[in-house]
Amino acid sequence: FPKYWFIFSILFFLIVIVLVLKLFNWQYRSKEFWGFLTTILLLIIGATLFLFFLDSVVFRFIFIVVISILGGFYLKNVFLFLYNPQSYRPYSLENVSNYLNLISFFLFSSGFFSIIIFLNIPFFLLLILIFILTLALVIQNFWVHKIDLRKSMMFCFALGLVMMELFWVIHYLPTNFFVNGLLLVIVYYIAMNLGQNSLMGKIESRVIKQTLLIGGSMI
Repeated sequence: FPKYWFIFSILFFLIVIVLVLKLFNWQYRSKEFWGFLTTILLLIIGATLFLFFLDSVVFRFIFIVVISILGGFYLKNVFLFLYNPQSYRPYSLENVSNYLNLISFFLFSSGFFSIIIFLNIPFFLLLILIFILTLALVIQNFWVHKIDLRKSMMFCFALGLVMMELFWVIHYLPTNFFVNGLLLVIVYYIAMNLGQNSLMGKIESRVIKQTLLIGGSMI
């Protein structure tokens, strides 16, 4: 039912919000609710956007299954953290959030590059959305790692501006939106990894070399 994509999309988002609300006993004012909701909701929204630009029915089906498994795995860890702490592995949510945020950033950025090609949406609007997306993901990441947001806000805004500038530059490349999204998320990974370790006081020469080696190799 392609004509009703808007209804189905809203339904997906509402289901996720209600499910996370139920996990938190409808305590929608708690910071934990909004912190954990951000990761899963951005994953679902990014996946829905990305789904529009997949041509193959088989790839769509596989993509939906994979995203469902990832979302379920994340929510399972949230459930264990809240209600069964003896079965919860330390730092599981921190690690899972890191990976899902990277995936979400790739899905959104690839989707935005696709929008430039297929839809006549003002470019400055996409730049603003990339800035907001980066800000939301970085703040969620720092929150789950218990990094003081007041001391890290300068880094959050700086990274948001850098991602805007890179998005602007990369869209001129003669590559497709998958490659463009991957380039953007690799730079995001490098900056986030180094920034997070620096703010946590864990920055070392080995960490810098390893991060740059992985990121550079992927590019």
